[in-house]
Amino acid sequence: EWAVFTLNAITGNIDRPGGVYHHGGAIDNTALIHKFTKRKNPAPSRVGKYPQIFGGPPCTVFADDVLSDDPGRIRALIVIAGNPVISFPNTQKIEKALEKLDLLVCIDLYKSDTGTFADYNLPAATIYEKGGLHVLTQPFEPYPFAEWRPKVVEPKGEARPEWDIARDIFRAAGLPFLNNPIINALDKMMAVVGSGFSEQHLAQYLLVSGMSQKKMSLKRLMKTQGGIKFGAVKWGQFLKSGLLTEDKKIQLCPAEFSAELAKVLTQSLPDKEEFPFTLISGGRRLASFNTWTHNMPSMMKKLQGNHATMNVDDAQRLGIANGGTIRVTSTTGTLDIRVVVSSDVRIGVLVIQQFWGHYYNSGQRLANKYPGVNVNLLHDDRVRDTFTGMPVFNGTACKIESIAITTA
Repeated sequence: EWAVFTLNAITGNIDRPGGVYHHGGAIDNTALIHKFTKRKNPAPSRVGKYPQIFGGPPCTVFADDVLSDDPGRIRALIVIAGNPVISFPNTQKIEKALEKLDLLVCIDLYKSDTGTFADYNLPAATIYEKGGLHVLTQPFEPYPFAEWRPKVVEPKGEARPEWDIARDIFRAAGLPFLNNPIINALDKMMAVVGSGFSEQHLAQYLLVSGMSQKKMSLKRLMKTQGGIKFGAVKWGQFLKSGLLTEDKKIQLCPAEFSAELAKVLTQSLPDKEEFPFTLISGGRRLASFNTWTHNMPSMMKKLQGNHATMNVDDAQRLGIANGGTIRVTSTTGTLDIRVVVSSDVRIGVLVIQQFWGHYYNSGQRLANKYPGVNVNLLHDDRVRDTFTGMPVFNGTACKIESIAITTA
């Protein structure tokens, strides 16, 4: 990633048509995130001493923190539309950590894999049952754009928008709503005459505040079908005023990057004779989006679980047939998985798609029927990015062997 951005920079392909650009969105996400994480805990993570990012520690230290005997360890976790037992590295350790928590609450559309460990599963409303302004997806639009999605139907049963669930949790815990004292005070005052500070109130605030590229009434946005374009991309503005480095320039080779690179290039690697393959798990299939599409009949008809992909020459050398089953072993764990042989993968590389392993008794009946295999059984949570502490999901050393599956 560093190399790609450097190449774009030295060829003049940043902040120009056809190149890499950042237009800021209709509402400035960077300013929004900074505003609502301003009162975050400034202390580094208790395990690893990593810096807090968006108000929280990296996921790699979660299990070690929970499983420790420290009196200040993490004892409770609220998961909103997440699935850490599937997405965090070193699955077996994550399972033990989830079981040890004093309290685990999952808020989701249905009982997830992680929800099988939860003390409480709170049903969330779907997008059609709540509507709203989707701020965090703005950077992916081709130009500054906002759209209000109307509510189509009422939520079923006890399902409620995450906003309402979160507000009740904040109130019960005695914490300021949205981590913001001003909004918290408004919420308390408005609760006397109604339900409190709503998502619509926040949207109106964002549209008329300095975080919006163009001031606009929420009423107008809600009435405009298909959304509103806030203007064209202002080429050159990001390079002129958007960079957050001290000298307001792109740092192609920061000192800490070059120092880390030198360290990485000289460190010892796992024994190539014992673990000759390099595993990457960032590969995806178009019908799969994290774990969310694995319970949809139209998607699962195409997916039916995940598989490994290896080079055709490697397969011939090891006597592995296309469609057969292989056993993959790393220093962390072992898994068995169906393999597809392809010339699209380099020699010595194995690709396994992530976000699978629906072995748990969740509410996802179709996903349970085609569970796939969780590649995070092979990734070590102690292998971390130096700067953030986040896990490394690519480059895991492993070995492969062909196995015969017998049926009774």
